[in-house]
Amino acid sequence: IINNTASTTIYCGGVVGMINVFTKSDKSAIYSDVYNSVNYGAVTLKSTVTNNAYLGGIVGCSGDDNLSPKILSCENYGVISADDGANITGSFALAGIGGYVTGIKGVALTEHNTNHALITVKGNATVSDELQMGGLFGNMKIPVNNSENKGMIHVEPTAKIATANVGGLLGVGLLRTYDKVKQTFTILNCVNNGEVKFGGSNLTETATNAVRIGGISGYTQGSPTNSINNGKITIYGTRNANGTIGNADNDYKNGSYVIAGL
Repeated sequence: IINNTASTTIYCGGVVGMINVFTKSDKSAIYSDVYNSVNYGAVTLKSTVTNNAYLGGIVGCSGDDNLSPKILSCENYGVISADDGANITGSFALAGIGGYVTGIKGVALTEHNTNHALITVKGNATVSDELQMGGLFGNMKIPVNNSENKGMIHVEPTAKIATANVGGLLGVGLLRTYDKVKQTFTILNCVNNGEVKFGGSNLTETATNAVRIGGISGYTQGSPTNSINNGKITIYGTRNANGTIGNADNDYKNGSYVIAGL
């Protein structure tokens, strides 16, 4: 998506932009799962988006409160990026498999997925709201099982980021509520082997503007089980004085830290 201006939400994927629900006359739902799919093409945003944007190597956005697709045995080899000139005023989720993924516990599932490629925000790309960025998923609300990231996650120091959750596997992993019952969120048998590098500059000077970096997840409301980070975490570049690094914890580790230029 290059040299364009969009006022609506952007859904862009190497295989599918958005998986949505279709309701039949009897009110039953039809939706699509994604199986055994491979993307080799780059997914690039280089435009102004005055709303949210979701980019993924396989799917841009998948699921809602009533829709529970499965994403199984997929691989991404294409670079996923916001390039010089990108300007997103809303939230921005990008990742190797899915940008934003949600669904209903027990039905929705992601399993046996692998990202091999670089995920990056570079140049003077600007995100005025929250950046959610991971090797597998940017913003995730359903279980992640038996999956691996092999690609580097890199926010260049020239990028202007208001607040960020960046992880080797997930940017954000959140609980959701279905039929008034809070669902559990799990990361099971997953591995990150990609380096996580963050150098983005904060736009606003507020103490609550957190930058959270992790080998598994930037921020999660669940507990990883039998999951490990083997990737180095490097935090560098210029941030405002009130910016904080929240979850630069390297949990489930074997990786190392380099913190430079703060």
